[in-house]
Amino acid sequence: MLEKKCSIIITLVTTLLFITTSLSVIGLPMKEIGASQSSGYGGQIRVYITEPRSVWRNYDGDPYHYGFVDFAMDETLSIGYQETYENTIVYDGHVSQNNVFVIAAVFNPVSEEKYAYPPFQNPFNAHFVDAAAGSEPGETGHNTVNENFTHTVFIEEGTGTWCPYCPSMAEALNNIYETGEYPFYFVAMIEDKVPTARERLINDYNVAAYPTAFFDGGNSIVVGGGSSESSFIRKIERCGSRDVHDLNLSVSVSWLGDGDLEITVRVTNLENSPPQIPSITGPTEGKVNTEQFYDIVSTDPDGDDVYYCVTWGDETEEVCMGPYGSDEIATISHIWAEEGSYSMQVKARDLFDQESDWATLEVTMPKQKSLFDTFWYQFLCQLFDFLI
Repeated sequence: MLEKKCSIIITLVTTLLFITTSLSVIGLPMKEIGASQSSGYGGQIRVYITEPRSVWRNYDGDPYHYGFVDFAMDETLSIGYQETYENTIVYDGHVSQNNVFVIAAVFNPVSEEKYAYPPFQNPFNAHFVDAAAGSEPGETGHNTVNENFTHTVFIEEGTGTWCPYCPSMAEALNNIYETGEYPFYFVAMIEDKVPTARERLINDYNVAAYPTAFFDGGNSIVVGGGSSESSFIRKIERCGSRDVHDLNLSVSVSWLGDGDLEITVRVTNLENSPPQIPSITGPTEGKVNTEQFYDIVSTDPDGDDVYYCVTWGDETEEVCMGPYGSDEIATISHIWAEEGSYSMQVKARDLFDQESDWATLEVTMPKQKSLFDTFWYQFLCQLFDFLI
């Protein structure tokens, strides 16, 4: 009988030792928070070739003002902070030296749903204009920024030679432009004469009716020919006061002869974006006086190097380390000396002192219960009573 009891005790002890050993090697829970991806300013630059006095005539028989001829450039940008995009092309369009005007416009990469027939018809994804500049041969034009305008406004006028309501909009826009009081450019997108204009109006703007004026890539829209000059001015002023990405845009045009133009555009990104909220990967539960390791990573939209500042939620001081490359993982460790719950926080700071928001990871150091004080104590007490 005694041998059987001893066998049972040995079996139980062996089983409990196995369970205890297994618990000691099971991985602690891991968690990752706050991961995100981005890149530098990635807008779209379009260069419009226009004729101030178009070869095409409107419904009233008058030449269009700044009639669209073609795109000389339509490219995606990727510009880091304080970096400059520069591109020089030769445009062979058989234009006249005394009747050509080049307009460059930069469209923001972020889209917003708008309606070509407000308020709720013909939706499209609008990309608002951040900067515009224009020039004729022999000159350089710049995006205008002053106390009233954050940028030069750009208007695309959807029109057609068959449209009896279109001339009034065209004249209103040209009259305002001729005053020179407002920094804006406009282009007549003649849908029945220039296939590229038609594609732009239908594919990008989902145009519903003619005439339609798309201000700053669709930020504001006017449909029909009944609007007054004062209403156009109000929209120009409203668009011109928008908060836009800070860009320095210029366009230079040289006449090469035989209808050829050399066009140079320069775009400098003057706006620094802060790093993304860091991600933290590591255990959310640990043991006191035991080193815990965490991986930290953040993406800087401009590709800048970043520093990481970490607070542990205990009595220790904030720790800052770096620099690290954008998307480069940094590993840091910490020892919590007391049991409890802690909020570990991390923020990223780039080389120009732009900071992310804090990322937070909740970490607990639970009280370690002794198996002897609990299960083993009860087990041995019961065993002692049984043997007695």
